[in-house]
Amino acid sequence: MSRLRPQHRRLLRRAGLGLAVALGVLVLGELLFRAVLALTNPEASDAVARYREEMSPDLDEPLLYDPHPYFAYVQAQPMDPRNEVDSYGFTGPERPLHKPPGVARLAVFGGSTSAAPDGWVAQLEDALGARAPQRSYESLNFAQPAWTSQEAVTVMALLARDYSPDVVISHCVNNDLAPMRGPTFRPDYSHYRRALTVDSGTQLRQVVRNRWAWWIDSLLTTTSSAYVYARLWTSPGAPATYSLNALTTWPGEVMDRPLEAGVATYLRNLSTLGLLAEDAGATMVLTTMPFMDPDRLPAEDVRGKPDPRWLPLLQEQNERIRTFGREKGWLVVDLEALPLQPEHFTDAIHLTTEGDGLKAEAVAEALVAQGVLGSAP
Repeated sequence: MSRLRPQHRRLLRRAGLGLAVALGVLVLGELLFRAVLALTNPEASDAVARYREEMSPDLDEPLLYDPHPYFAYVQAQPMDPRNEVDSYGFTGPERPLHKPPGVARLAVFGGSTSAAPDGWVAQLEDALGARAPQRSYESLNFAQPAWTSQEAVTVMALLARDYSPDVVISHCVNNDLAPMRGPTFRPDYSHYRRALTVDSGTQLRQVVRNRWAWWIDSLLTTTSSAYVYARLWTSPGAPATYSLNALTTWPGEVMDRPLEAGVATYLRNLSTLGLLAEDAGATMVLTTMPFMDPDRLPAEDVRGKPDPRWLPLLQEQNERIRTFGREKGWLVVDLEALPLQPEHFTDAIHLTTEGDGLKAEAVAEALVAQGVLGSAP
């Protein structure tokens, strides 16, 4: 290789010096921005930190999911290494398919409001044991974040049925509202749900990083508070690229109200879940969903406030569940009626551990009061 001419060497030195100066200015500006933000606007500084912690599965390595051929996706490992995920990808300890003698099993279906390792489903066993200690209880958590009633039906038919549940509990409420309003509605929800895209069997974190635009955004989110602040300023909600729901649903607008076909399909799904429960010899139980008006929450969450159309739709969905449960003769546990306070919520529908404990207590009380679990064999 021939030597560079003097003028080329000078040009390279100038380019290198210019790049170093530019990087130095950027680093100095970033450090100055962080210091000024922390001193003048601590709430915004905290919001930047929460954004990094909560809004990017790419930056939250324990939040991993695997695609599933029939259930869309399941957990690949615990969100928290201290918690358990069974071999099928569901929250909780490994349970044998064969039900032990003297044990009452409860199969619970829902989305993220039910999937937490320390949430109401996990606390249900102790709540029941305290009220009806004459037998043992196993609460089987068949919930996954962003799941709808469609996934619940499939899991009940292909897996949960084999655990011989005594009670089947549906907490499928909020997540169905999006597919029910799809303008290109299809009764199998295929207008809404799509497969989790992966490369060579890798998991969600790698999926995000395999797209160059997301990788650049992730890098800037990691290194620059000014960049994160700008994102929060221009779009306070979570970036869609970092939402599990967005990675597993087709993009597009939704209607203001559920379509008649959407309502019919949702009720069909609940009915099918009930038929599968009956076939398994189990009692079907519906639940409504508690929520908090975002304006009553202590502070605006970093994820931003929900669509203003959402709150009345959720209220209607809860009433739809009450009416359908009465028509079917099923027990309906009205969790919307719980006297929850803003401090029990982490956002408009997700609860703290204490709030989830109140949900578990309400479900256990209703099951025991109605004699759903019967007496010990």
